[in-house]
Amino acid sequence: MGKKLDAEERTETLQYRPSFRMTRGEEEIASGEDARVELDVDHFTVGGGFGRAHVIAYRNVAGLESRDYRVRVPLVTGEELTFYHLGHDHDGFVRDLNDRRNEGIIRDLLMYESVVVEGVRADYVLEDGDGTHRGSGQLRLYASALVLSSQGEGVVRIPYGLISDVSPGDYSLAVTTEYGTSITFSGMGKAHRYFVDEFSKILDGLAARTAEELDEMLPELGPQAIGRLTPHLRDGRAGRRSELESLAPGIWDAFRRRMAELECLEYYDFLRSLSHTEEAYLGTKRGLMGNPEDHYVWFLMPFLGPAPGPGNAVAMEVAGGEGGRATYFFQLVGRDAYPDLSGEALEDAVEEAVAEINRCMMSINFRREPIYLPADRLGEPRYARYAAAVASMPSLRHLRDRFIGRVIHRSTEGWQRDVLDLLTFNTSTRDDSARWRGDPEPEGGSAC
Repeated sequence: MGKKLDAEERTETLQYRPSFRMTRGEEEIASGEDARVELDVDHFTVGGGFGRAHVIAYRNVAGLESRDYRVRVPLVTGEELTFYHLGHDHDGFVRDLNDRRNEGIIRDLLMYESVVVEGVRADYVLEDGDGTHRGSGQLRLYASALVLSSQGEGVVRIPYGLISDVSPGDYSLAVTTEYGTSITFSGMGKAHRYFVDEFSKILDGLAARTAEELDEMLPELGPQAIGRLTPHLRDGRAGRRSELESLAPGIWDAFRRRMAELECLEYYDFLRSLSHTEEAYLGTKRGLMGNPEDHYVWFLMPFLGPAPGPGNAVAMEVAGGEGGRATYFFQLVGRDAYPDLSGEALEDAVEEAVAEINRCMMSINFRREPIYLPADRLGEPRYARYAAAVASMPSLRHLRDRFIGRVIHRSTEGWQRDVLDLLTFNTSTRDDSARWRGDPEPEGGSAC
């Protein structure tokens, strides 16, 4: 424990000599004794001898289970590999195969961002809604998130903006999130102090960057108001209008001026006119699409009207930077449940849905293409990384399950007409899987 990993360890080819069987159901497809297994960066190769090698991408690995010195590896395509006769190499093989698979998942999980602190081995205790989980893995600090790569929990990504508390101890570090998950890390050895110091610097820098963004965008607010707002808008968090105005009176007018500069105020005002509520949620973030200089404003608008019409939906609009734009719509609750909601229950549903959408968007670093691509498009080779991300990320699956459709900004009149059509469609069906097809995904796709 406590070993700090370098880039060379993650790129060198690793070799093992286990016995193996490959099956599909009851049928044995291949087998071999003392076979050559090589783990490289993107694939692992199982040598069957005399040219009968099997090359398997890590994104095709559906799971990994070690029991009674046999390693079971089911594949997404339906086959299953079993490795055995590893002897003293058993634990190392499990660790290395799991680490390489997780590295592939991290690349596929839309984490195309810089690494601030390379991997550090650590033990962890994770507590969430499913109970308490213990294990060991690698910790890494990215530009926007802490990432745990483990065997038991796979890849766990915690955006910095969703961390509510950090409690360092002499030999431990406890991290609590706003959505109820907490993780305590220990066993980092000599790397402990270094990791804690770097983590602290990153979070301090994040708070300072958010304050700078607010000051640049809304200079009329002044440092005191910006200081009150910063914790509520850090790194992509969306704040509720009434809460933000209580902290800094006049902030919504300031945001409206910023939206006018970004040419999205007319979209906000039209959506607001349909929403049946005074509330909206607004956030700010720099560098959503990979350019750290691009400054974005984004908002979530709930729709609470009766059917048929603008109801049971949350609109998301992102403005700033380069590229095309579209408005994204998500279900507030299940379509059968919505007609029975009113009053406080409806308000609670809005808070829960917005918090989940906000958290999930931060978890995937605001990438939109993997949300709207239809399931049949995910089978195309160019979208293989998205298919792996959908399989591995509950947050991405939640967004896809809630997704209603998107409306492209082609013309103001056409956009308004399509928004009304989408919202009417949404409350005119009880099928939660139904998606609005008024604007099909264009050939070639778009990240916006």
